[in-house]
Amino acid sequence: MIHTLNRNYVLAPFHMLMSNCQNNVLMGLRIVQTLEKFPDPTPEELHFFQLSFAGPPTDLSRARQHFKNWILAKGFGDIQKCIRATLERLFIFRTVELKIKANEKFDIGACEKELWRRARQPGDPVLVDKINSTAQAEVPAELGKPGPRNSPLMLGAEEFQIEFGIGQLLEISLKQFIDILNTCVFIRADIESRLSKNVAVVATT
Repeated sequence: MIHTLNRNYVLAPFHMLMSNCQNNVLMGLRIVQTLEKFPDPTPEELHFFQLSFAGPPTDLSRARQHFKNWILAKGFGDIQKCIRATLERLFIFRTVELKIKANEKFDIGACEKELWRRARQPGDPVLVDKINSTAQAEVPAELGKPGPRNSPLMLGAEEFQIEFGIGQLLEISLKQFIDILNTCVFIRADIESRLSKNVAVVATT
């Protein structure tokens, strides 16, 4: 049986999960920015919600901050899941690709199952190190000089860093979250550059 390595296998979850995160978080942050009074309860709430776990909120700024923190925490969680899922698939893809290039004979189904088990065990830094151990060399581009043939060009951006202490509130603006999403675009481009454009196939019995 002939199997074809598909580059979209790696990047598909990135596109889907990041798109959902972007739409949901940015919509929530827009609501937070424009909220000037507590929304009135809906008729359904008044009719069906018989049990109140807490009294109605009275401090708008405090409630707005809690809502914003909840949105950001959910957004960062979605980003982490997105990048993690993509890195796991990249690890499997690159490992199988290297086996093919080395002309190894293996059962691709059993191999993929074992690689999934290995990919899900380590923490993110360990998984990144495993992927980087098969990474291609990077050559800095020089203005006016051609780069290596058929090599992808990676563009950079101004570095920024946001730090928070344990238990500290997440004071992040909508613009800063957009900057974080833009950073994810560079992560995606870096992952794509590690995927061979040549279609590799393997025959198994």
